[in-house]
Amino acid sequence: MNNLEQAEKEDTGAEEDLEDMVLKELRSRGKMKDISFFAFTATPKNKTLEMFGEKQFDGTYKPFHLYSMRQAIEEGFILDVLKNYTTYQTYFALLKKIENDPEYKKSNAIKLAKRYIDLHNYTIDKKIDIIITHFVENIQYELDGLSKAMVVTKSRLHAVRFKLAFDKYIKEHNYLFKTLVAFSGTVKDHEY
Repeated sequence: MNNLEQAEKEDTGAEEDLEDMVLKELRSRGKMKDISFFAFTATPKNKTLEMFGEKQFDGTYKPFHLYSMRQAIEEGFILDVLKNYTTYQTYFALLKKIENDPEYKKSNAIKLAKRYIDLHNYTIDKKIDIIITHFVENIQYELDGLSKAMVVTKSRLHAVRFKLAFDKYIKEHNYLFKTLVAFSGTVKDHEY
């Protein structure tokens, strides 16, 4: 198994993440009558909803309160991220050189090639240059200069690589803003 395949396998979230560990710890202590627990998350798992949510008649669980993105946008706390959503598409083609190669699986080859291209430093650096230039020229002074931008990546490994590249670019250009990456669990990058 090569480094790219190993990273792909580890990035599927098979390992126990932080949310799983917190729930495990809470369950081990049992219910305590003088303690209240609250969970704040943008994407609750079913286990989190079962622990902190309210049980419905049909057996499902719902959060006891929601502060929706729509409400935050209407109140001016955040901007509508979908209003200016832009994808960055990559185009490439793979040619099969050997017609009767039993080892060849086109879908796997495309997936690995695309992942290699997407995680390559050159690709990331070019995307970051475009993203930060757009942020500096068009976004940063929105919301009275308190604007933030969000970059959604394909995987936790992509998030780590982008975070490192963002920090390097920001330092090289002496910008005053900073980056933050958020995900649960641990990512092992075999390239570093």
